[in-house]
Amino acid sequence: MSFFEIYFQGFLVIMILMTALWIVSVLIKNASIVDPFWGMAFVLAGIWYYIQTDGFELRKGIILVLLVIWGLRLSIYLGWRNFGNGEDYRYQ
Repeated sequence: MSFFEIYFQGFLVIMILMTALWIVSVLIKNASIVDPFWGMAFVLAGIWYYIQTDGFELRKGIILVLLVIWGLRLSIYLGWRNFGNGEDYRYQ
């Protein structure tokens, strides 16, 4: 599989998930729910690309672990910061 095919498939996965999240945000009238999911989108993309690509497994694994740590930290921080505050004024 070529680079562009793998890249495009990852793009589609992220677009589908983020579009579904957007639909949920419209239904509950709170667009700020998207904030905690940004970090997880990077984690999902990293896992997708790790599985789909060939290469030096140790290097791929180290990069994936660092990405997961960063993405989870970002999601947890944004979720903690926004929890119970209603919709962020920037999205209103």
